Amino acid sequence: EEALSKHDHSAVKRLLKDKKKKHTQQKYFNGQSALHVACDYGDVTMAKIFLKNKANPNDCDDLKQTPLHIACKQGNLNLILLLLRKGANPAVSSFQGNTPLHFLAGHKAEPNASNFIAVLDKLKEEGAELNPRNSHGETPLHCAALKKSEKIAMWLIRQGADVSISNKKGETALHYAAKNGSKALVSLLISVGACPDKEGDAGSARCYAINAKRQEIVELFDQVATKSANPVNNERLLS
Repeated sequence: EEALSKHDHSAVKRLLKDKKKKHTQQKYFNGQSALHVACDYGDVTMAKIFLKNKANPNDCDDLKQTPLHIACKQGNLNLILLLLRKGANPAVSSFQGNTPLHFLAGHKAEPNASNFIAVLDKLKEEGAELNPRNSHGETPLHCAALKKSEKIAMWLIRQGADVSISNKKGETALHYAAKNGSKALVSLLISVGACPDKEGDAGSARCYAINAKRQEIVELFDQVATKSANPVNNERLLS
């Protein structure tokens, strides 16, 4: 563990030569494997060493999180790609029902938006689901809206994420975006059919915007309501 914390790659290699001690299978804090710890430290070289020595990329810690969960939580794109190449399963759910995509969706894609999108594409290609719900009923789109991750939310929507899904409190991604004052994300969600007046336990997304004093969002919702009431005018505007 000391060699891991010091990023001492040479020491780790020496330890791994002792075949009597199965260091790649040893458990650390919260039942994490050495590969979990390497991912937690963001050490790509160390992760490569463990994977070369047959570390299991789908091993779960006490929270049922795999190394891929940890890499996505850290937003470490190089680690994510490495783990996927070595067979990490992006569909595994943690104890709280979070998939790696839940964690990655909570990151800002900027300033490396193109790299982030490439990694998201790879996650989906390897089996990541778009609409899994965690123990709170939240999808990755909820996580993106909560953290104002507009680029990732846009990717999720383009891939087919369901904007109508509510969490256990009846909140959609639009509720989160309205409360956070993310005008661009609110506009995006509305453009693909999210409803400002869908009621949750604490009211509609419109109510959330009003209670959070997000006047820009309230005005945006009012504009949508006006356009919906005048469909002929909408057609003229689009022509």
